[in-house]
Amino acid sequence: INHSARSIQASVILHRETRRTLGRVDVLFPERVGHAARDASDDARSAELPTGTSGFVLASHSGYLQALHPAELWKLEHAQRASPITVRIEIPVGAFVIPGSRLATVWPAQALDEGLEHAVRNAFALGSERTIEQDVEFGIVVIADIALRALSPGINDPTTATQCIDRLTEILAALGLREPPSEARQSPDGMVRLLMRTVTFSGAVALAFDQIRLFGAENPVIARRLLVSLGELAAVVPVSLHEALRAQGNAVLNQSRRSIGDTNALRSIELLEATVFERRAGRAS
Repeated sequence: INHSARSIQASVILHRETRRTLGRVDVLFPERVGHAARDASDDARSAELPTGTSGFVLASHSGYLQALHPAELWKLEHAQRASPITVRIEIPVGAFVIPGSRLATVWPAQALDEGLEHAVRNAFALGSERTIEQDVEFGIVVIADIALRALSPGINDPTTATQCIDRLTEILAALGLREPPSEARQSPDGMVRLLMRTVTFSGAVALAFDQIRLFGAENPVIARRLLVSLGELAAVVPVSLHEALRAQGNAVLNQSRRSIGDTNALRSIELLEATVFERRAGRAS
């Protein structure tokens, strides 16, 4: 009975979801190798993209993209040596698609026969719900949703909401200390043969905190906790990632100014926002 009761406690659920998400970060993101993360799309922008017409691979049924198998797509390039192909993934893992949605773009268009179209489509695993297998953002959404329920008027549980913010901060710190996977995969001839969709740090920060900020910034406790968490992240992730944190901090401040009527509470939030990054940024390099 005690085990069953504990298993549904918010703190236990948060711990479990955080561990699951961090486990996928370990699998899906390589360790950083001593330098700040570059923009994950730098190599995609600078690499030589194919010219000419392209063809499209469309979804045959609806579902969430639970997993993508890039190795299978890469094999297609080797199988098409007489006519090299480039495949660009058009949807991120976790996206919901309907029949006819564009899954991938293929160059050149004339290479996209029925067999190749079938092979590309088979690299996309669609299912009835999102899963954590390749979807780190899903773990973030689950924890953020717990915070939103805790902040709802019928529950009004800021303690659980702050615990959610703490766990989201832990996940974002892990992401910020990892090298983002390359979007572009090149063949030896320097041509891009596979273009992926990857998780970005700025996108993860927005996914974690945007909704909590919108629904919770009227509570000074939540607004302050968000700002402190952003400062803690600034202390550990590279300076190259601070722009997303500062933008979120500014958004918390603006939301608080619109929502908080207590002058003293608002003043404390303004002072915190003005100093939290400066106090901590010196610790990150």
